[in-house]
Amino acid sequence: MKEASGINRYSIIVTSGLSVGVIIIVQATTPEEVSQIESLRTGSIVHFKGRISGVSLRNVTVEPAILLQ
Repeated sequence: MKEASGINRYSIIVTSGLSVGVIIIVQATTPEEVSQIESLRTGSIVHFKGRISGVSLRNVTVEPAILLQ
């Protein structure tokens, strides 16, 4: 996970073994969302909802996206 361009905008990269990877672009709007995103670690389960904005190789980009709790 890394902070993308812009304040409180994050790219979260999700993979599961040999399947397709997902790049989730999330714009955090509250301090709670920032805390939730920054607490993610390798192996964390991420539930999200968003619009597919692109596909390349074996990655799907979802932007905009929101994290579900």
